[in-house]
Amino acid sequence: MGGSETVVPSGGIGRQAEAANDLVGALGRVVLGQEPAIRETVAALLARGHVLLEGVPGTAKTLLVRTLSLALALEFRRIQFTPDLMPSDITGVNLLTAQGAFSFRPGPIFGDLVMKSVVARWTRTLSTMFAAGVPLVEALDSVGGTSGNLVFAQATQQIQRDVAAGSALTTSMTSANVFPTMVLQMSAIGEESGALDDMLARAAEFYEEEVDEMVKGLSTLMEPIIIVVLGTLIGGIVVSMYLPIFKIGQVV
Repeated sequence: MGGSETVVPSGGIGRQAEAANDLVGALGRVVLGQEPAIRETVAALLARGHVLLEGVPGTAKTLLVRTLSLALALEFRRIQFTPDLMPSDITGVNLLTAQGAFSFRPGPIFGDLVMKSVVARWTRTLSTMFAAGVPLVEALDSVGGTSGNLVFAQATQQIQRDVAAGSALTTSMTSANVFPTMVLQMSAIGEESGALDDMLARAAEFYEEEVDEMVKGLSTLMEPIIIVVLGTLIGGIVVSMYLPIFKIGQVV
């Protein structure tokens, strides 16, 4: 990355250093856990130097450069030489926010499926335990682990603390900012009507059906791919078996 043009505030070195520190702080709120790289990149750019960022995929190198270009009103262009499909693009990824909590970002391929599956497990488990007479605070103690997702597990811990402090379940779930709107509405109706377990069970049924439909749809889409792959493998095996025979016939 080259810095042919550097935008710095007018004034002395002190004001420029203060502006650079503000820029580093602003970048640090977007690119988390990369403060040394941010500081050195900003220093090199302001010195009109060049920067080579190296690291494994997923360490926010592109995000750093893009955010820096936006902050300084510079042009940003990217040339992709290698495939950039990560496992998180399929299953989603847990991102650490500036507040120190994890936030789940669904992947563009299977992320929606994973999210609905987690919500279905969460609501089903809480509904079953609450219907069995387990107190809400104690039930929440077990629900987070059964969700199978770190973000929902941490959110459930915060919900449990809020409920134990006297907050309503729906209010605590809303503050967690991980649940779909429909689940929040069903929970609110259940609390107002005294049928929380029934409303959560209905929400679980809805998302379980959604997951089943999505799995069926993905299976239908994958069938042609599987047929092509199997056909290619079988064709390769047949060719490898008969090719030596053809060669022997040509020699004879």
